[in-house]
Amino acid sequence: MALGSGDLIYFSPLVASSHLAYAKDMWAANIEALTEDEMAFQYQQMVSGLQFAKTDKPKVALYNIRRFVY
Repeated sequence: MALGSGDLIYFSPLVASSHLAYAKDMWAANIEALTEDEMAFQYQQMVSGLQFAKTDKPKVALYNIRRFVY
């Protein structure tokens, strides 16, 4: 994907609402949500794995979906 300085990449922690099938499947499979520290580590791993031209990099930011209402 040819992303450059005019682009934005947002990462958002997973928010699994308890009434959704995804959350129910998680709990049924005994899968626990990541801790804040684990999410921070995962974010750093993902960002460090991105590769772009040094002079034309997109902006990368965290997006907290809990702070927005759609």
